[in-house]
This record gives sequence, structure tokens and C-alpha cells, in this order.
Amino acid sequence: MTTQTVKSEVHELVDTLSYDELVAIKEFLCRLKATESPIDRALLRASLREPEELSEADLIATQDAKDAVAAGDGINHEELLRRLDLVDAD
Repeated sequence: MTTQTVKSEVHELVDTLSYDELVAIKEFLCRLKATESPIDRALLRASLREPEELSEADLIATQDAKDAVAAGDGINHEELLRRLDLVDAD
């Protein structure tokens, strides 16, 4: 697909957007253009992708983690940072 083809498709899509959607797209494009870091640009682009489907194992692990937290197991964010020596242990 050529750059011109993509631009034409984008123009066609833009013509169908509501005012609020246009504002959101404008903000996204301004951020993308202003961002010089390749990592930040990749994160911005990734934010538009459809989320991946979780596997059955992922769903089970997520539920196990939620159950553990509900049961009082685990540690909070501050404790994790302390254990990783990322903050002072005051």
C-alpha cells in the first residue's frame, strides 16, 4: 500500500467523524508529531491497536491473582518498591 493510498483512506475516514472524534484525532496526531522518542511514538501507536485475546491460562492466572489479593496475600505497591530497593525503607 502506498503512502498516497493510506492518505486517501485517512481523508475518507476523517470525513465521517464527529466533532469530538476529530478533536481526539487531532490531539493524537499532535502528540505523535511532537514526540521525538521512538519508544514514546511506538507506545502511542500501540495504544490504538486492538487488545490481544487472553489465553485460558492467562485468565486463570489473572483470577488466581485477584483471589490472592482478596484473601490478603501479596504486598502493596509501596512494599514492592521497598523490596526492590527503589525507595528508602523509612
